[in-house]
Amino acid sequence: MYDAAVVGAGPSGSLSAAHIAEAGYKVVLIDRDEIPRYKPCGGAIELTLVSKYKIPSEVIEREVESLVTYHTSGKVFHRLGFGAVVWRLKFDGYFQYLAAAAGAKLMESQALKSVTWRNDHYKLKLKRGDVETRMVVAADGVNSPTLKSIGWRPFKADEVYLTVQKEILSKKEKIAEIIGEKTINFYFGKDISKFGYGWAFPKRNVISLGWGCRLSDISNTRNSFQKFLDYEPIKKILSSGETIRTSAHLVPLKTREKFHEGGVVAVGDAAGLVDPISGKGIPYALESGELAAKTIIKVLDEEDPEGIRTYRDALQGSFLPVLEAKYNIVFDVYRNDENILRYLELWQKHRASEIAQKLWKK
Repeated sequence: MYDAAVVGAGPSGSLSAAHIAEAGYKVVLIDRDEIPRYKPCGGAIELTLVSKYKIPSEVIEREVESLVTYHTSGKVFHRLGFGAVVWRLKFDGYFQYLAAAAGAKLMESQALKSVTWRNDHYKLKLKRGDVETRMVVAADGVNSPTLKSIGWRPFKADEVYLTVQKEILSKKEKIAEIIGEKTINFYFGKDISKFGYGWAFPKRNVISLGWGCRLSDISNTRNSFQKFLDYEPIKKILSSGETIRTSAHLVPLKTREKFHEGGVVAVGDAAGLVDPISGKGIPYALESGELAAKTIIKVLDEEDPEGIRTYRDALQGSFLPVLEAKYNIVFDVYRNDENILRYLELWQKHRASEIAQKLWKK
């Protein structure tokens, strides 16, 4: 019998498993894929995360000092932004290592089949065998099989972004020429994404070129994505090297109505804890993973199942108000190009949280 089973070995689940194991509890970290694995993600993170979580230098593919945003009207917006770009394979691997080093047992290539409550514990039926546990962390992404198994509804088409990303193998000199040595690019405009944007995040010798649009606004994915690929700045990136991978992924636009049920706690994408405007999820995944772990440790320490209710309070005291404020303006921002341009003008000088909470409604 485990004290906690964490389903999903991304940053959120792995960090949660590490903290619970460090507290002396028996933890299993389960992932459906063989580890390490590729994860479709731009991989841009803020510098504060690098220092907070002591990300090793070998995980960092490229440092970032500036952000450049292009709008299809021809307007270009600049701002300073210090951070890094990572491959999720290495980034996630670092947190998986922390979990294992803390004593969590890693089960890979183990897809979850079902979760059932058995009087005083949960039984997780896996691809091969079963796991019994007192508590469960659902860290298994936007389509979370864990949450689906306990009856939570899936996200609707107007509650998720579809993202498509190409990995372009290029040369460092070419990347520096068309994007910059320490720059990442964004691309906005209703004619390339009805409700979303594109990005170009260079690694060492690969450009992660991505596009996102709210799923309900896409009638034909191939045609919609092609409009982005036909945009002149994107054509330059495509011609700079060889496409070595193309993948698609869903990203939540809206937070869940609830974040826990019984002894099950949802974190990261599974909980919908993603920036509704930018689709940024890594910082919220890590923070929710930590908060979930602290909540579970307290419940186990005090043997008080009702203590799980404090998890939502912890989220509310952290970043949840910011995500809610951004959700309240995202439909207005993407309503038309005039609003997108207004947002980008504000973005040059203000943080997105300040725009959402103070400036947009003025």
